[in-house]
Amino acid sequence: MDLSNFLNHSFFDALKHFFEALNVPVNYIDEHPAKPGSVLSNFNPKNKTHQLIGDVYAFGMVDDAIFNEKETFENLEQVKAITEDYD
Repeated sequence: MDLSNFLNHSFFDALKHFFEALNVPVNYIDEHPAKPGSVLSNFNPKNKTHQLIGDVYAFGMVDDAIFNEKETFENLEQVKAITEDYD
């Protein structure tokens, strides 16, 4: 597998190529980075380990629906509203 895309393309485009090469469909959410506190529910800005996290990418979701060619999420807010675990 050629991972040079991570050197030559944006992170989003490189991930997109990576999953395409694996034949794994992805329901793409957002190509722009988000602040950790807006994505990670237990993010603590006073925690020294958490302070090392600069940006978080909500790249996309892989679930049963996307394997059936049905997109299920349009944005990060919809993903954050999920209340049950994936089986």
